[in-house]
Amino acid sequence: MCKDPQSSYIRWLIGFTFLILAVCASWNWFVDPYDMFGNTRIKDINQTKPVAESRERISKPYRILDVQPRTLILGNSRPELGLDPSYHCWPEAMKPVYNMAMLGTGLYENYRNLQHAVHQGRIEHLFLGLDFLFFVQQDDLIDPIQWNPPKRDLEHLQIFAHGNVNQYFEWHRLLNGFKALFSLQATIDSIRTVLSQGDPNAPTINPDGHNPGRQFLSGIAIEGQKVFFTQKNLEVAELLSQQRVLFQDGLRWSKPLETLRRILVLAISNDIQVTLFINPRHADFLNLIALSGKWSMKEEWKRVLTEIAEEHQAEVWDFHDFDEFSIPPAPSEAGKALVGFWEPGHYRSELGNAMINRMVGGEDCEILKVGTLLQPDEIEVHLEKLRQRQHKYVKVHNTEFISLKDLYARFVQ
Repeated sequence: MCKDPQSSYIRWLIGFTFLILAVCASWNWFVDPYDMFGNTRIKDINQTKPVAESRERISKPYRILDVQPRTLILGNSRPELGLDPSYHCWPEAMKPVYNMAMLGTGLYENYRNLQHAVHQGRIEHLFLGLDFLFFVQQDDLIDPIQWNPPKRDLEHLQIFAHGNVNQYFEWHRLLNGFKALFSLQATIDSIRTVLSQGDPNAPTINPDGHNPGRQFLSGIAIEGQKVFFTQKNLEVAELLSQQRVLFQDGLRWSKPLETLRRILVLAISNDIQVTLFINPRHADFLNLIALSGKWSMKEEWKRVLTEIAEEHQAEVWDFHDFDEFSIPPAPSEAGKALVGFWEPGHYRSELGNAMINRMVGGEDCEILKVGTLLQPDEIEVHLEKLRQRQHKYVKVHNTEFISLKDLYARFVQ
């Protein structure tokens, strides 16, 4: 009896297809281009993760369940680049530290990520980076009593916004893991990951969630850091030239402030010690705030943060200042860069280390004069000192200030 050649071909084709899929899945699991599975990193094979940032909103929430940190860093790309969990001055009682800050995340997504992290976790310390532009917005005319988050969103997290458990979390984790193993894009990204291992400037995310900012190195080496500053200053000037409010419709309330309060309430209910910190900004950014007429709004924002922190037993540190890190102008020579900043809005881990030393560093760590702990009975003195430093900067660095003034004028004519 002769075998049906068509049936044999189909069986062979199916078998070959499954073999290819198995090989691709094994390859993608081994390389782990998105750091989805937390596999061992091998030098010259998969140590650098150049595409991990593209999937960090999915991978970081999964990784934190495996790391089970005592200290959690939240915020946007600024603390993601600036605060290094592996820095030796973190106190032993706070380790392990995990950096769950991510590119483009606002306060609401940080609130949701904290809900996820504390569920079946052991978080004891939270460091949350804050930005002035988080809090200035259009007047949305929302009733503060009726405002509430959606009942279902961000379904890759363990908890929904209202506190109910996401019964489909494991299914979503399985589905996202499947995509990371079997998709064509994952295979391409695995190949790209291996090919990038010899590039010292290839971007990456470390196992502890820290992005060391290597994506800036190539541009600085070719064009110089001044280009990054000019580009970012234009973006910030355009944003600051727009009409924005701190509070909604005359009330001392806004969605960002309400979200911050909910973060603090959640932390208190889980016995988490909270440290809020205002992300450092270069003098260019601070002067653009002054030029936009929003300096007094920034001061009121700091007053409100101080009140909220006091109310919820949290600390708040202000790293907006004209200091040794923020004052020097960006060098225009190719290959040269400031010690503290990649560009006006993103600070380097050298400045981040000084911030960690100031907030929690031990006796063996050098404490530089950066940052101020905001306290209700001293806030006005602090704000006056910053005003004086800004005025002094304008006098001493008038050329740089005039250049910024001309740049800002493009958006207000």
